[in-house]
Amino acid sequence: MHPRLFVILIIVFVLAASLTGCRRATATPTPTTVAPAPTLAPPTPALDSSPLPTPTPSSANAFDGLAVALLTSGPVTDGGWNQAAFAGLQTLANQGATVANTENAAPGDQANLLRSYAEGGFDIIIGHGAEFGEALAEVAQEYPDTRFIQIGGAASNQGNLASFTFRSGEAAYAAGILAGLMMENGRLGGLGTVESPSSVADFTAFEQAAQQANPAVGDVPVAYAGNGAAEVSAAALNLFESGIELILAHDGVDQAAVSEAATEQGPTAFLIGWSYAPPPPPSASVLATVQQRVDQVLVAAVAAVQSGGMEWKAHTVGFGEGLQTLAPYASIVPVGVAAEVDAVIQALIDGKIVLDESGRVVMDEHHK
Repeated sequence: MHPRLFVILIIVFVLAASLTGCRRATATPTPTTVAPAPTLAPPTPALDSSPLPTPTPSSANAFDGLAVALLTSGPVTDGGWNQAAFAGLQTLANQGATVANTENAAPGDQANLLRSYAEGGFDIIIGHGAEFGEALAEVAQEYPDTRFIQIGGAASNQGNLASFTFRSGEAAYAAGILAGLMMENGRLGGLGTVESPSSVADFTAFEQAAQQANPAVGDVPVAYAGNGAAEVSAAALNLFESGIELILAHDGVDQAAVSEAATEQGPTAFLIGWSYAPPPPPSASVLATVQQRVDQVLVAAVAAVQSGGMEWKAHTVGFGEGLQTLAPYASIVPVGVAAEVDAVIQALIDGKIVLDESGRVVMDEHHK
């Protein structure tokens, strides 16, 4: 366990357990006719949180008396972004919170759904994704006594709305170092779901890091294939057949499909995965997986609100907070390579390597 993470979690749970008096929801929100009624009926088991420490028995009721609602724009059975947030909501429920959630919240319905939860007496309402930014900003002004959180965006109002997102390019930069050091020929590629500012920033950081680690790395071709397994598999095979030897399977991409494509291509095809959930079972083709713990971000944000320590601004999180990892390394990764990647991660934490929002390196004292 990262020592910094241990300290952070201990402080969070102690503070959360020490406070009382939070409002309990006084009524069930009245759902609109265009979205499902808020419920907490887990359709699938919660995501395994074993990579991070579980709460001690003394924190079993840490969130007792708190009412928290979660809105997602997709189903909480997606095996990734939304299911990870739902797992965080379940953690809150297991520690005493009253919880509710609405799936598949369409853009035109988001504001009314937020109002419904606020009118129902929920203490904290979470919009999960960048697409909730405008609705959260609007409704937060209308309900100053309710607390609002966005995960995956940058909405804030210095009063009752804060947001959390992972630092642009940080994880991809570490992945690029690993890829560059492992692939002597430098034939790297990227595979994403849809092109967006965040995906472009990550692939930019990946390319720059790989070029830093290996002068043989040139331009890194990137393909976008949505998240369907068949489309992802076809795109991965196209990249491999074009001569690419390692693919960064970015945020939302079906990692199992890329892994199967690598296996089909042969023993010289590899990938680095990206997951909001625990990575798939180890595979000979997977060098490591970026794991971004959305569930822990949600729990930590709620605990900060409950403790009174929340700063109502746009927060960025990552390696330094222990909410993001690049692991486990495959057995074929040499100890020296793993050590250098870990050193780069520490340099990112210490501010010796700094990236801008576009994923470009603006300072590098580590590689001097």
